Amino acid sequence: SWTPSETLSDATIAEPNATPLVTTAYVVTGKDQNGCVGTGTIEVNVKGDYITNKLTPSKFFSPGNGDEIGNFWLVD
Repeated sequence: SWTPSETLSDATIAEPNATPLVTTAYVVTGKDQNGCVGTGTIEVNVKGDYITNKLTPSKFFSPGNGDEIGNFWLVD
């Protein structure tokens, strides 16, 4: 299993997808068919800002009837 698991798609599989917002070291622990336990570490380096911090629309349009349900944004 992998730790920390919060930013992994599935901490119980061999190759999960990682989506950390900051640089994170993940530790994996496993056991082979003979019962021998091993661990490994991999660091995922995050450089720069998270992509949503870079999205700043200058012109946008949001159709709707005022109930805030089912609205969507069109970014120009």
